[in-house]
Amino acid sequence: MIVDLPALALARLRAEDGVRRRFRHIGGAADLAAAQTALKSRPAVFVLPLAERAGSPLLAGEFRQRKILQIGIVIADADASDSAGAAVQSGIVAARAVIERALIGENGWRPEGCDDALAWSGGRLARLANNGVLWWQDDYVTSQLVRVPV
Repeated sequence: MIVDLPALALARLRAEDGVRRRFRHIGGAADLAAAQTALKSRPAVFVLPLAERAGSPLLAGEFRQRKILQIGIVIADADASDSAGAAVQSGIVAARAVIERALIGENGWRPEGCDDALAWSGGRLARLANNGVLWWQDDYVTSQLVRVPV
């Protein structure tokens, strides 16, 4: 079974009240290209597929292999107007916290078709644009056990 992790995460973000209150735009990869040049609704969040890779195969009467699924959550917010950047840093921190609560919560979220809860795997400055937009990306990962009878 193929798991569309970006679609599941996007649906979860769109369903969360905290996310809807915080972000003016919640979109997927298809929305990102246009947004990079003309982002009018800020703050915004985008869910992107990043990677799928193979884990170790496990053999015990059937073929089993762990499939690692990774998505990126990109946040676009206003660039700092003050020289220290404190305003934007606090805005990005608050926005990341809202996303983390929605995707991980207190007890974790296991996307449908996955065998593990979604986990944060890193974050970084994605882009500092000269149009006053700061782009931050957090990566999340889960896995799926693929089973095929031998």
